[in-house]
Amino acid sequence: MIYKIYRDIVNYFAIRKIVKRSSKSVDWEKHQLRVDWVYRIYTVVNPTKYEIGDDPIVLKQKMLEKTYPINAYIDKLGISDLVAASWEPIPNSNAYLLVYYPIFNYLTVWKVTVFTFFLLVGSIMAYLHFC
Repeated sequence: MIYKIYRDIVNYFAIRKIVKRSSKSVDWEKHQLRVDWVYRIYTVVNPTKYEIGDDPIVLKQKMLEKTYPINAYIDKLGISDLVAASWEPIPNSNAYLLVYYPIFNYLTVWKVTVFTFFLLVGSIMAYLHFC
């Protein structure tokens, strides 16, 4: 299990390194990608003025079609199997927020909390035993 958590951490730092290196590139700017402090990649996908009157399902399909070049660029960077995409409508607008975030299979908040708790209890017990 420790190896799996280690693999998640290594994958995160690999994503971080690639994002830092490519965030100044021309392709990055062409796709209007941005990155936040935890190295999630995000962009806003806007409909054209001709697509705004479409049915919501058709509009979402057209917005998904606009993400194909971004997905191809993420694949070109080599991180497509390390990130997952989240697609959310932006309130009070017709635009969508597309976020690529690192996939953590084993490193979750719950597992980190439990591990920290047991580490703390074990440290206190060892301290009390040897004092």
